[in-house]
Amino acid sequence: MEKFCIDGIEFYVLNIIVDEKVNKKNIKNFIFTYLRVSNLTNYKKYNIFYSFVKEIKTYQIIIYLDDLPFFNLLQSINKEFEVFIYKFYIFVYKNSKFYYFYSINYSLSIDEINHLISNKLKLNINSIKNIKTIKNSNKQIIYDNIIKPFAFFNLTILFSITIISIFTLYLFSNENRIEKPKVIHKNIKQISNYKYKVVDLINILKLINNYNLNLDEISYENNQYCIYLSAKNINKIHNFLDSKVYQVDVKSLIYNKQRQKNELICTIDKI
Repeated sequence: MEKFCIDGIEFYVLNIIVDEKVNKKNIKNFIFTYLRVSNLTNYKKYNIFYSFVKEIKTYQIIIYLDDLPFFNLLQSINKEFEVFIYKFYIFVYKNSKFYYFYSINYSLSIDEINHLISNKLKLNINSIKNIKTIKNSNKQIIYDNIIKPFAFFNLTILFSITIISIFTLYLFSNENRIEKPKVIHKNIKQISNYKYKVVDLINILKLINNYNLNLDEISYENNQYCIYLSAKNINKIHNFLDSKVYQVDVKSLIYNKQRQKNELICTIDKI
């Protein structure tokens, strides 16, 4: 995986050579597996663009935080392949959508770039254009091959709501059947444990909300919550940590220049 920065916009590019196109239903697991192998542990907070470049049997994966303006460079819809050149970067479009990214370390003429792309991708390029900026006002192109970070968040929230609902229904259904508490002391203890975990989850979310923090991600594994939070004001994060309502273990606290936010990764294992 290689990191790039174009006009202050950072992103990662990973090229995966394959024998054939991956089935659509398996594409997420395929991509996530390679990202984990590439040691990008926090990939869940990124947008993930993927393109199957069939000419070279390669999946190109682009990982980024905010919008990438070179996704919306298209100027013509009448040509199958178009190439845009900006500084030392090449953006290939296919059928009106961004298709492939390539970087070069030296300046090339239009003819040389045409020859390079033709040899590398085995393409017949219809148009090659030098552009002065990648920040444009073109209408945004809709892509169905981008995995959005909110998909992870929604999944987590849905899971949390489902667990809360199940525990709540289970709790009340058992309480309604209880006539003599002494008969089912063991079950009451088990239900209470579930109840406390659900209450803790709700209280954690309330605490995050009280300090006006952005919840980027939350997960529960190995008897602890792993929480990704962000805020423009660092004091909000410090106030959250100083609240000492829970035993918080700080894993990382950094300032993300691209998002212009302070990002906190922490765990809570006292449940």
